Amino acid sequence: MAERSLRAKRWLRYGWRVASAILSLAIAVALVLWSLKGLDVAAVWTHMGRLAPEWFYLALLCSLVAFYLRALRWNLLLQVGHAPLSQALLFWTLMASYLVNYALPRIGEAYRCGALKRKANRAASQVLGTVLLERIVDLLCMAVAFGIALALAPTAMHTLWKRLWQPIPQQLPFLGLSLIGLLIIALGFFWWLKKNHPLKPPSQLKKRLRHLLSHTKKGLLSLRDTPHPVRFVFFTLAMWMLYFLNTYCIFQCLPESKSLLAADAWVVMVAGGIGMTAPVQGGIGTFHVMVAATLIWFGIPKVIAAALTSVIYGSYALLTIGLGAVGLFYVATLVKKPSPQQSSTAQKSDDGRA
Repeated sequence: MAERSLRAKRWLRYGWRVASAILSLAIAVALVLWSLKGLDVAAVWTHMGRLAPEWFYLALLCSLVAFYLRALRWNLLLQVGHAPLSQALLFWTLMASYLVNYALPRIGEAYRCGALKRKANRAASQVLGTVLLERIVDLLCMAVAFGIALALAPTAMHTLWKRLWQPIPQQLPFLGLSLIGLLIIALGFFWWLKKNHPLKPPSQLKKRLRHLLSHTKKGLLSLRDTPHPVRFVFFTLAMWMLYFLNTYCIFQCLPESKSLLAADAWVVMVAGGIGMTAPVQGGIGTFHVMVAATLIWFGIPKVIAAALTSVIYGSYALLTIGLGAVGLFYVATLVKKPSPQQSSTAQKSDDGRA
């Protein structure tokens, strides 16, 4: 009975994840189709075929270096109170997590925690704390970048903001019904969980929760305790500069967009960053809508804007999917690092045989 109940719980969790993935993918596809509405798709492909390859490869290089700097920055947080981890492990784990996010939004962060727990014997809750800290830093940087974009092009950002929020009032009835439906599903799940899986004694739950929060807090405070705060700031600034250079290089790929200024590239980068934060697979759809709308506001023809948007996103997707697949294989085949307890036991065994 207990085994059947556990199996049912696993299938319910799997079904929920699959349903979430299908829903977010459907939203992403709808947004992509909406952004391409009224466009000659063949013309878009024709313009993409006119890309200057040297600028496109340079844009790819900027993205690749930015990914590696992010892994270096993550290592600074993880080595607080511990020995530094293998840079290869962190880089490939990071890339694999991006690929996982394409299938299930926001599950990539959980993958990072599980991978380091399995392969490097790091507490998953502490790794989660560093991931959350990275997200907080990224949000603060996005806020600063948004402020700079607002100063560079206030009218464009105002138009972008209106475009972002204008459809919301029209969708309130749908959003309300969706929230009610999710609430009913959540209440049904907790009722089923309470009926089939009695709660553990409060003392055990309290002990586990305290342990989880303690390790998560260590991860969140790792920035305060890192011995290399200057490196952390440098890696962060360099990453954002590379994001900007990636967009600027894409502008140089087509003659129609070469006239755009560096300030325009910054605004487009911010628009893409806003689109990437949406809870859909890899920002598909939302990124296209935000970036294309910004380019059109700058006077780029709609067909060229669609081509540039596809190239900007495609250069990112090309790296994350390709390197993410390699990362999944690397992490899966990596030999697990023995824990300190296992190492000491093996040493004692060797001494005994000697």
